Amino acid sequence: MRAGYEALPDALRVKIHGMKTVNVLQGSASATYSGQSADVQAAQKPAPVLQPLVRINPENGLKALYFHPVKTENIVGMTAAESQSLLNELLEQAIKDEFIYRHRWRKGDILIWDNRAAMHRAHFDYDPGEFRLLYRVLVRGELPVHADARCTTVVQFHEEHSMTATIKITKIKEHIGAEVTGIDLRKPIDEATRRRLREAVAEHTVMVIRGQELTPAQYQAAAQNFGELMEDQNRRYLVDGLPMVSVLSNRHRDSQGNPAKVATNSTWHTDHTNQEVPPKFTMLYPISLPHKGGGTSVCNMQAAYRALPEDLRQRITSMKTENTLISSARFKIANPDILKAQQELMAKKPPTVQPLVRTHPETGARAIWFHKSKTEKIIGMEPEATQIFLQELLDIAIRPEFVYPHKYRLGDMLIIDDRSTMHKAGFDFDHGQHRMLHRILVRGERPY
Repeated sequence: MRAGYEALPDALRVKIHGMKTVNVLQGSASATYSGQSADVQAAQKPAPVLQPLVRINPENGLKALYFHPVKTENIVGMTAAESQSLLNELLEQAIKDEFIYRHRWRKGDILIWDNRAAMHRAHFDYDPGEFRLLYRVLVRGELPVHADARCTTVVQFHEEHSMTATIKITKIKEHIGAEVTGIDLRKPIDEATRRRLREAVAEHTVMVIRGQELTPAQYQAAAQNFGELMEDQNRRYLVDGLPMVSVLSNRHRDSQGNPAKVATNSTWHTDHTNQEVPPKFTMLYPISLPHKGGGTSVCNMQAAYRALPEDLRQRITSMKTENTLISSARFKIANPDILKAQQELMAKKPPTVQPLVRTHPETGARAIWFHKSKTEKIIGMEPEATQIFLQELLDIAIRPEFVYPHKYRLGDMLIIDDRSTMHKAGFDFDHGQHRMLHRILVRGERPY
């Protein structure tokens, strides 16, 4: 059901995001199939158990549809009948022949499946006069990720859920982006709220939380709701006393007195690919903005990967890149301070090998994933040929429907999922005006 979940239409995945099921021994909607009286069913039912409709496998981080139609009393917020209708729709959309293994029994077989990632069903296409006997053994698992603790009544869940009821998450575009309102990150938030926000970033690939009035210290504290913070590898421009908060400004100068960053170096990228464990989230918070322009564009590279021609998708899927602080193919236009650091680093550390197509550890979706300026080469290509190929790939992959061009407002906290997107800064503003953002990175996972 991992593949089944990934194959769902985007709109349906969005619809079921965060849903919980109330599970009993036998749901009332299926009672007519059992032949049992209501009294017998009631006597058999223990306290309801809440489970996520979409479960994350604790070993690989991949999501899968996760439910038992007969044991689902209802989806929280729906009637039993509405719940069964939605579950049937999910099964119709997700169960495809290419995702199914039909086991034909032989004596001596031991069949093992992962209940965290699969659904199964028995077939009754045999002569009932013949004997079919199997021995079943169950191996204890884990509390499903994001499932709430066992509850005694459904009302208890609604009371717990109300802590996040003021938050509104609105989808921005079909393929990318969400806007969050109704939360003040200066105040402590509970785990349910943190989980909901983190899931929303993974689901929508980029998210803006509006209306935040944060000091640098408050911004750092707010960012910690999304995971462990990591240092920016450029240590030249930091907020005083806050080493995890870096400063992006068009007024920075390099050691030669020139602008530290120029438009020719602003390319589509994901951050810090030269590190073994790059960030999973990049967070940007505007401090000073030009009157017009200077936004940040973000592209959903999962959608871009799915939209590639089949032959190109197959060609790039197994490619590996070698990553450095800056590619030798870009030495002529590089910031001299970064170039000096790269030359010093080359003697100490070999390039970091990364996949060109990365698998998201929470959703299982694949994305085109690289930083052109940090890619020394694709293994098997020369550096110059690599740069040409990557640019051609971007020209095909980056499409308007996959891009969210964020126009900053003061108070925005923009959160980018670096595992599924690329982004680039806009230089379309009057550089006599000040554009300054505070950036924070959240530590991610080893890409695969």
